[in-house]
Amino acid sequence: MGIADDKIIKAIVDALTGLLNGFNKITSGADGVFGSIVRLTTVFTGLRLAKLGIEKAAAHFIRLRDSIHGVNTATKKLTLL
Repeated sequence: MGIADDKIIKAIVDALTGLLNGFNKITSGADGVFGSIVRLTTVFTGLRLAKLGIEKAAAHFIRLRDSIHGVNTATKKLTLL
């Protein structure tokens, strides 16, 4: 098994495709000012969720890296920068 298995990549792509199709269904039915508000809300929510996901994934990989190298992460603050 390599770094990323084909099935895992396919599952992630399928999940993101489903999520984008859901956003398109939500925003396609709204027009005018209400549609703009719905689109902006959808974009901001998506960006916040993406940020949260990236932070969680980065923290996981930092803990994994530190456990491989024997660093105690309990006393270390996990940051991206």
